[in-house]
Amino acid sequence: MKVWQFKIKMKDWADDGSDKFKDVKVGDTFPQYVKSIKNKIDNSIGDIVIYYNSSLVKGRQFYEGVYLVCKIVSSVKDNFIDLEVIKDLKETPYMYDKDFLALHIYQNTTQERGRAQTYELVNIDKCNIEEFYEKVMSYKTEGDSLLDDIQKIRSKKEVDKTEQDNLIKCRLGQGTFRKDLITYWKGCSVTKFSQIDILIASHIKPWKDSSDKERLDSFNGLLLIPTIDKLFDKGYISFENSGQIIISKKLENYKILGVHNKMSINISSKHKKYLKYHREQVFQD
Repeated sequence: MKVWQFKIKMKDWADDGSDKFKDVKVGDTFPQYVKSIKNKIDNSIGDIVIYYNSSLVKGRQFYEGVYLVCKIVSSVKDNFIDLEVIKDLKETPYMYDKDFLALHIYQNTTQERGRAQTYELVNIDKCNIEEFYEKVMSYKTEGDSLLDDIQKIRSKKEVDKTEQDNLIKCRLGQGTFRKDLITYWKGCSVTKFSQIDILIASHIKPWKDSSDKERLDSFNGLLLIPTIDKLFDKGYISFENSGQIIISKKLENYKILGVHNKMSINISSKHKKYLKYHREQVFQD
C-alpha cells in the first residue's frame, strides 16, 4: 500500500469567496482529477491519498496541514479516480513538522529537491513509519485496525525490537518481506507485470492467521497487481499446488477483471503449505 500526497487547490475545495470546505465527511466518495499522473496511479485501489495544504491562504480560513485522508476505490476513468474519505481533519489540520520535520521539508518545500509537485508519493523513509500511521492515518479496517496490530506487535515481550520493527513494516506493506518478494518474483506472480511500485506484497496465509515467523516468511507471499490481490484476499481465486489458478463459482463475469482460467504461478515446495491453507480456509468454493 502506497501513500500519496495531493496538494489542495483552494478553488477546488471552496465556493468562490467562501471560507468553508465542500461538505465531505468520513464515508463519502468523490471524484479526483488525476490526468497528469493517470498512468502512475491507475490500478492503485487501496492506496491512501492525503490532502495537504502547504501554505497559509491570507484572508481565508485555510491553514497548513493534512485536511483529509482518503482511500482510492477505483481505477482511472476519463482522467478521474474515486476516493473514499476515511479520516476527516478539517477542524484540526495536522502538520508534518509537529513530529516529522524531515518529512515536512522533503514533501512540502523545494529545499531538498529544488522542485515542488502537486501529486507525489509520500517518502515515509523520512519519518518513523509506526508514528506516521498512528498520528496521520490510523483508521478502522475490517477487523483490527493497523494501529491495533502494531500495538499487539509492540506488546510482544518475547520479541526483540529488531523483529518488532520488521513485523510492523511487514504489516504496513514495507520492509524486508516486500523486498524479498520483489527479489523472488521480479514482478506480479501471476501476470508478470513488472512496474514494482504498483504491486502489492500479499500474504498467502492471512496475516491474522499467521505466526510471527510465517508473517516474515517470503514463501508465504505473492507479489500481485491490485485487482488480483483483492480477489486473492477475498478468496475469489486461489492456486493449486501445481500453480494453476482456481476461480470461485461466486465470482461472476471475471473475464472483465482480466482473470482467465489459464493463469498460473511458478511455485516451489515451500509455498505449498501456505497455498493449502488458503484453499481450505480462505477460498470461496
